[in-house]
Amino acid sequence: MANPTSLSNFRNLEEYQRSVRQAGHRVYHHLTESQKSELKHMLREEMNRTPPATSSSRSNSNSWTSTLEHTAQELIRAKNDKGDIIDANGLVEEVLPLAHSSIPPAVRQKLFARIFEMTNASAIVGAAGEQTLRPS
Repeated sequence: MANPTSLSNFRNLEEYQRSVRQAGHRVYHHLTESQKSELKHMLREEMNRTPPATSSSRSNSNSWTSTLEHTAQELIRAKNDKGDIIDANGLVEEVLPLAHSSIPPAVRQKLFARIFEMTNASAIVGAAGEQTLRPS
């Protein structure tokens, strides 16, 4: 039986990455609000312990959130200077890829391990005793 996550099953890397994102969205959708909150807290704590990969000389803090806030402020300032309309959704679309790409592999691994633990627990203690998720 072929490995469903093998790169050879995809036409290119982008297709594989899209498939992984979709799988992640499906798993995230099944998490409880409490589990999602725990993951957000864990991510924030881990990232604030980890120096940012791209640190601006104008940023006084070494935390991930401070670096992202500084980036957002610079984008707002640049748009304002050009007279562009500042749209919150557009700002998020510009900052989010930076936030995602700045998560170190070790932190990602911890998050994935915790999600795996959560989904295994959900599968075992699903509603009315039935299995809700089937982790591999």
